[in-house]
Amino acid sequence: MMELLIDEIVRATEGKLIKGNLKDKVMGISTDSRKVKKDELFIPLKGEKYDGEDFVKDAIDKGASAVITARLDNVECLKDFSVNVIYVNETLEALHKIASYYIKKFNIPFIAVTGSSGKTTTKDMIAQILSKKYKVLKTEGNFNNEIGLPLTIFNLEDTHQIAVVEMGMNGFGEIRRLKNI
Repeated sequence: MMELLIDEIVRATEGKLIKGNLKDKVMGISTDSRKVKKDELFIPLKGEKYDGEDFVKDAIDKGASAVITARLDNVECLKDFSVNVIYVNETLEALHKIASYYIKKFNIPFIAVTGSSGKTTTKDMIAQILSKKYKVLKTEGNFNNEIGLPLTIFNLEDTHQIAVVEMGMNGFGEIRRLKNI
């Protein structure tokens, strides 16, 4: 199970702890306020229709013990809640920085599958073959974008011996950003 200290998150994101304790721990990360679990870090992301920053209080109600925010109005509102609050410049970038930090805790091979078609099938076949001998982490479905890849990385555990991930792109430069995680 994923476990990070608030101190590690602040250092990884180059954020500022507005409220909380650097020695507190989070036991997972969520970007969806509807699916947050107790003691998780909530990272609100801006989508096409909704801004996750609008749902920070909902995430806290669901049990989030820490939140990352890039909105100063949220910083003010959250001072009354008993959660760790970390201020960053951009939440998606913070997600990537935490994933980059977390992945370095594991000294295992990574196989990344890219391409225009057949990525999911290829990734699943590679993972299936490797799972005969190794404990494999693989991207679920086609969760292969700038949000899905970090969330897959957060599922890494000490028991994993190899990871097979899928990387897709929606725009120029996205694969470069994903490989840098």
